[in-house]
Amino acid sequence: VVFDPNQAVAKGAAVFASIPPQLRPGETGGEGGGDTGGDNDGNKGPVIVNILSKSYGVVANRGGKKVVFNLLVKQQPQPTARFVQRFGTDVPNQNEIEIQITEGDVGLFVEGRDLSKDERIADVEDVTVLQTAKLMLPQGLPAHDPIDVTFEIDNDMVLNVSAVHVGSGTKIDVKVEGVKMDAPKISNALNIE
Repeated sequence: VVFDPNQAVAKGAAVFASIPPQLRPGETGGEGGGDTGGDNDGNKGPVIVNILSKSYGVVANRGGKKVVFNLLVKQQPQPTARFVQRFGTDVPNQNEIEIQITEGDVGLFVEGRDLSKDERIADVEDVTVLQTAKLMLPQGLPAHDPIDVTFEIDNDMVLNVSAVHVGSGTKIDVKVEGVKMDAPKISNALNIE
């Protein structure tokens, strides 16, 4: 069995935090007991926040090189795990965009500051492609025509990805439930603006 040590620690902490203090071995709670983790407003216990153990992105083209642009980065809290990035078509008259959704360890969330584009970039060799989808485009588009890609993780820990061609409204939606797939050939990538 293979497991991610970061996920094991996070899950253990979440389980421990969900146990009321008075039921934890060696702790007492309630009247006259130990600290229950509450506050003066009557709120009891800790707040559990899921933290991403991996970074999630898409394969894109940057200066003629295939790279990964991470929209959600490792250590990002799940309630804020939503990011929209504007990309563009790679070449004139491109009739489709291949959206390759990736998972990897490159990139790290820093509380209170936005990451630069360079901090979100990873090498294609450093990630796993989870899923691929195609966005069909209208004919006759110029290079760099805008495409908005949104990554969002819902409360069920499902990664919801959408890609929208801004001019026509053509859209695809993809759900990734953590099942890894074999990496297909990398082609027809997005272009980083």
